[in-house]
Amino acid sequence: MANIIPNYCDSQSEGERIVFRAFRDNPQGTAGWTVIHSQNLKAHVGEPVYAAHVNLREIDFIVLIPNRGIFLLEVKGGGIVVQNGELFSRDGNQKLHPIDPVAQIKKSSHALMNYLNQHLPGIVDAGVVFDSAVVFPQSSTPILPLPDLDEIQLIDSDKMRKPGLVECIDKLSTRVLKPGRFTKEDMERVINLLRPSYDQIMSIGTRIGQSEDEIIKATEEQYTQLDNAELNNGLIITGAAGTGKTTLASELFRRSVNMKRKTAFFCYNKLLGNKLARDHLSMTLIHPGSKVGTMHSAMYDWISKSSFHKELKAAEAALEPNSNKLFSEVYPTIAIKAATELGIKFDHVILDEAQDIVSPTYVKLLSAICDKGLSEGHWTFFGDFVQQAIYGNNNLDSAIEALKSETLTRPAVSSLFVNCRNSKHIATDTAKVSGFNRAPSRPKNDEGTEVSFGYYNKAADQADVVKAEIGKLLKTGLKYGDIVVLSTRRLNASGVLGADSSGSFDLVDVTENETIKLQPKQVAFSTVHAFKGMEATAVIVCDIESVNTDEARSIVYVAMSRAKSHLVVQANNKLRDTIVELRNRKLI
Repeated sequence: MANIIPNYCDSQSEGERIVFRAFRDNPQGTAGWTVIHSQNLKAHVGEPVYAAHVNLREIDFIVLIPNRGIFLLEVKGGGIVVQNGELFSRDGNQKLHPIDPVAQIKKSSHALMNYLNQHLPGIVDAGVVFDSAVVFPQSSTPILPLPDLDEIQLIDSDKMRKPGLVECIDKLSTRVLKPGRFTKEDMERVINLLRPSYDQIMSIGTRIGQSEDEIIKATEEQYTQLDNAELNNGLIITGAAGTGKTTLASELFRRSVNMKRKTAFFCYNKLLGNKLARDHLSMTLIHPGSKVGTMHSAMYDWISKSSFHKELKAAEAALEPNSNKLFSEVYPTIAIKAATELGIKFDHVILDEAQDIVSPTYVKLLSAICDKGLSEGHWTFFGDFVQQAIYGNNNLDSAIEALKSETLTRPAVSSLFVNCRNSKHIATDTAKVSGFNRAPSRPKNDEGTEVSFGYYNKAADQADVVKAEIGKLLKTGLKYGDIVVLSTRRLNASGVLGADSSGSFDLVDVTENETIKLQPKQVAFSTVHAFKGMEATAVIVCDIESVNTDEARSIVYVAMSRAKSHLVVQANNKLRDTIVELRNRKLI
């Protein structure tokens, strides 16, 4: 099978994606080949520049075959049209774009040959074969005879089907009967020149890229749950971290509002609530009767607009600012009276993070704002009642009992099992280290990097590790905003304090922020509690001091499951043996 660099394709060109798949899915006859496709390269300092107007990113595919030579492919996707003797490509909007593939491939070939002659003159002097072809993966010939190209250098959609792209290139590569020297060693020198850092750094970057491609694909299970939410007036949808609860809740809100329902969509966590409010801002502006945000912000809004705001102020003055009683009892009790006074009613109530909200007092509030109450009204609650209830002791049984006390009937419960956020490596290690015996979800994403565990003797040792890790991730092409550092502590008490001392990035604590809005070169830092419900492409978890209690395991579970494609965990060295033992377990 050919070595493809990078080994995933996120090109916007369907034609290039077709060619990529043809190489990837045809392992026969390509042993020893290397295929470089360049559309994913970013412009770095020192990137090969062959002429003022030509660089490696303009060559669609370079195929290197030992003992045969170097072959360049110019891909022209879309429908091909001939007008007045000129070629045009037709895009998805039926717009025509003039193309001159012969000029492009000749320019690229000469530029690449000149660059190799500059840096690896021995290879060029040995007479290595340079040849090229134009590929029309979505059009069949005859299109138009192309000057200076033989028929063997034209690969259309018919040839892509039979004999196939690989066979066509194999035939192209053998038309020179006595090619000059191009050994495997020569080929490696060319690869290292053109893609000097593709090995470790690109390996991380491409695996993250593959993982991100998989994450965006919805599952049949998710569509089924949306149907279930419509068929059941009251429904609890449970699912482990990464099973798409927030995504589904957002889609359900969108559908509900589009059906002209006055809809409430509430969650627990401030960062998540503010993100959801931004995501759905246009809908709530068009449909002002609907509301999105945290449960607490909604309660405060209703109370402040009612005659009961003085009662809340008196309660706040009598209790500690962060008193558990203030938020678990006082707020919802006063909010019930405020909502009743203001006539607050919603046709559909949707909760995310229900495990942190559904307690007896809050159930009474939810019933008060739901038209016809929770017994007959329309409501859908999403939650992970196993390990994500880090703000209380709510489990599924207690939530069901609280709802039964209000509605007098047992609510319908449905479950999500497919993990569409975390890569398989992340989902598996998260389950093991968090103490699960059975995997709480089934990851559909086999891509991504392996989870990296590191151990510190002194908490401050983590700063250098985090600095190096962020630097490495930035070199793979990740953006600053793709990376998040999570800790069980605030930044000023965390071992990662000072990780940004080099000046290459700034570590910004967003724990108390209303939103995660970063300036250039800023990387977000947050406590695990504040980041619950959120996610990031790459996550670095720090300051792990325990995995032995239920609370500690829940925090580790939430922290690790925030990562979509790349995860690094820093734990106290005293936990090394315990974590190794946990990771070596087999899940049922």
